[in-house]
Order: sequence, then structure tokens, then C-alpha cells
Amino acid sequence: MKKVLRMTLVLIMALVANVAMAQKVVTFTAGTDKGSQGTVSEADNVAKDGISISCDKGAFAAKEYRLGQGSKTTFSTKTGTITKIVFNCTASADAKKYGPNCIGAATGEYTYEGMTGTWTGAATKVEFTAKAQLRASSIEVTIALGGDFVATPVISGDAIFAETTTVTITAGEGTTIKYTINGDDPTDDRGEVLNYTAPFTINQTTTVQAVAYKGGKASEVATKTFLKKALNGEGTMEKPYNVEDVIALQKAGVAPAKNVYVAGIVSQPAEAISQYNDINFYISDDGNTENEIMAYNSKYFKEANYTDMKQVPAKGDKVVLCGKIIEFNNIVELGRGNYLVSLNGKTEGEAQKDTLTFTASEALAALAADKQPEGVCYITGTICEEVDTTGLAQFGNLTYKISDDGTAANSLIVFRSKSFDGAKYTKDFYLKKGDQVKILGQLINYVKEGETTAIPEVQANSKLISVNGHTTGVNHVTIDKMNANAPMYNLAGQRVSKNYKGVVIQNGKKFFNK
Repeated sequence: MKKVLRMTLVLIMALVANVAMAQKVVTFTAGTDKGSQGTVSEADNVAKDGISISCDKGAFAAKEYRLGQGSKTTFSTKTGTITKIVFNCTASADAKKYGPNCIGAATGEYTYEGMTGTWTGAATKVEFTAKAQLRASSIEVTIALGGDFVATPVISGDAIFAETTTVTITAGEGTTIKYTINGDDPTDDRGEVLNYTAPFTINQTTTVQAVAYKGGKASEVATKTFLKKALNGEGTMEKPYNVEDVIALQKAGVAPAKNVYVAGIVSQPAEAISQYNDINFYISDDGNTENEIMAYNSKYFKEANYTDMKQVPAKGDKVVLCGKIIEFNNIVELGRGNYLVSLNGKTEGEAQKDTLTFTASEALAALAADKQPEGVCYITGTICEEVDTTGLAQFGNLTYKISDDGTAANSLIVFRSKSFDGAKYTKDFYLKKGDQVKILGQLINYVKEGETTAIPEVQANSKLISVNGHTTGVNHVTIDKMNANAPMYNLAGQRVSKNYKGVVIQNGKKFFNK
């Protein structure tokens, strides 16, 4: 009797061991295993190691996985049976939202405690409904593998290379591997399918697809893109990527999953600070609006909140940002949580020294106390007198006075100032009394030779940043009522010929002239 009992226990233990060996846990980590949506508005999905998570209103490219209120989320696999799903949430079950109590399952048993929700059961497909939005930093899925399961092969090699890279494909013991390098399906023998026997070298941008076979069963198809490109940077603080690098990496599908450093010039500045104390703006390599990326929900230095528009980078400012590269609605961006590292070459504590913003009265007060910045700063005000256009025709500059309220009292002289990006004003675009302006220039107390009285002013060659809330001279352009013969203007408000290449305005319409 004791011998039979011992044998029974041995068999049970062996069975348990076999079951344990036939299980695997796949962990989906937010920010690393990403979908395509950064906000909860549309359907999204993410897949890994034969497991797929699909939500009809979710965000799997945000800093945490988000299942929208009222959404349905489906977990599915073709490689075995799902036995357990664990949601590691960002809030506890006591909270009204984001915690594990925000969802329920159609089958199986779902329980939660603290910040963790756990589903147990046995199914190839599990569906959850969200009563309120759930947010999870990671999701762990346990599956019991079927006897005919074949693991997906792993494709290795330098994802980005300058000349060549060696590609290695590995799979489970006893499997054979087939692969393609031309876009053909490796499971379709009608394509150019190759048998993998040893590592191979590629010398151009290539997408490798591979499948493993064992006993007549096939694995999921593995895919990896290798990008041949001499990048301008390395994504480090010392050697940041530029915008061209970022776009190339994302479009090739080889953008790093971790935070990287990116340098650029502000092409479209933020118009306001959001209710979450962050900003949205665009950067490019040349400051123009073509080939730009978005800095989405960007934070201030060291991930601090923006508290004043004076802190916000302006058009033309050179910035270095740190964040994760993503793509949302076909727009390449640095995703939520990116933050400012340097502004015009200066890090925190130094950056605002030369980029403070003054109203006209604040500028006058700083000059009176001899506390003006050593370098350039932003000055805002309303032109309070007729503009002096003496230097317009020959030098393209204007001299005018600004004040806080548009009256002549407490006015500040802006001496021989230039247009956007330091360009010349023209007869087709210049300022007038009543215009509200923001300029970038240096405050000085000017003393004429032979005199002792100081004149507070903005030094010559300051440049226009915005006029009446616009960052181009488009709103000042007078368009003829003619059609094809109407004059064309560039974004600085300067009249150009019809052979001009780039973004132009004609008949009040903005378009790209080829």
C-alpha cells in the first residue's frame, strides 16, 4: 500500500513538473512593448511571443497601457492556452480610476487587491470590459504550451549599421528555419524563401522574416528590420540624434525603446501651457516646418512642470530633449514624458539667463536699475507711435516705440529692428502703429557720443518673433484679387518670384510651390 502511494506521489510530482515546464510567462512592459496609439481615442493592439492584446479604445504607446472607459480588450494566442493574466496597475483598487477594479472578465475568475488584478482560467481568448479607464505599467500573461508548440525564432544583429552587419537567427532545438530578405512570406514556398544554416551578412537596409518548423508545425513569423544609415548622432547627451535621425529610425521601425537625446530647432512653438503643466511644440533641423517632429506633452528641465510662458522655448530656439521616439497618426514624435535638457546650448540654471521675457515697462525698469540681461531677451509690447521707416528701403529695418498699453507713456525704443529670423522688412510687409509684437534683442542704455544722458532702448538688429500672435508675416500680406497672376510671398512675408521653391502664400492660401 505504501509503495503504491509512493508511486502515485512520484507520478503526480512528475506531472506537475511537466506542466510547469510546459508553461511560459510573457511580460508586456509599457514603453518597451508598444502599440501605435499615445492617447485613448482609437483601437490599438500589441503582440509579443505569440500573444496578442487588442483594445477597441486603448493606448499602448503611452507611458502606461491604457484601456479606455467602456472599451473591450481581448487577449488571444495560437500557441497554447491562457491560464493567467496579471495587470500591474498605476493606481490601487481604492482609487476611482486607473486601478485593477476598473475591469471585469467575461469568463474565468478575476480578482484584485492593491494595485494588482489577476485573471485565472483556461482559454485561447479572454475578453475584458472596462467600467473606467485602467492603466497598467506592465501585463503578465501565462500560457500553457500545447505539445505541438514551436517557439518563434529570434533574429539578432545590429539594427543600425554603417557598412555591413551580421544577421543570426536562432530557434528551438530540433527545428529548421526558413527566412526571406526581400519581403516575401517565409511560409510561402512560392516566394524566394531561403534555408537558414549559418549567420549571413547584409550591406543594405533589409527586413528579415523567419519561421521555424518542427514536426510539420510552424512557429509565428519573426520580423526585424536592419537600417543602413550613417546617423548624425548616437542618441546620447554628448552626441544627440538630430531630427533627420529620429524620422529615419522610426520609419524603419528600429527606433530604440529607451529614452534618447534629440537636438533640434523650434519650428512651431507652444501656444500655451496645458492643464497638466506641459507643452506641445515642434522641432526640425533647420527651424522650418518641413521634416519636423512633435515634442508631445513635453516637460521643463528635469521633468519639472512649466509654470510660466517665459520658460517656454520660442521659435528658432535650439533645444536638446530627452524622450522616447514614437509615431502617432503618422506623426513622428517624442512621446509623453519627454523633457528639456538644454536651451540654446545652456542647461538648467543657465538657460534662462539670456532668454528672459520682459514687458516694455519691465524692460524700462530693468534698464533704470541697470539690471538688464547681459545677452538677448524677449520683449513684448504694443507699437504706440507711427513707425519710422527711414531705414526700410535701403537697410530693411524699422525704428519704433512700444509700451504695455499702446500709449506713448512709458514707451521703449526699438532701434533699427529686423523682421522674422533677422530678415529685412519690405514694402510688402512691415509693422504699423497698434501692432502687438514680441521681439528678441539686447536691452541697453545708449549714450550718444559727447552726451551723458542714457537712452533706454533695444539695440539695433533685434528680430521679430511674433506680431499680433502670428509667427509669420502672413496676416500683413495684401493679396491681389487676381488668381494665377497674384503675387507670392514666403513665410517671412517677403514677396518672391513664381520660380521660388518652398512654402508660399498666394491669394490668401498657403501651399508648397514646386
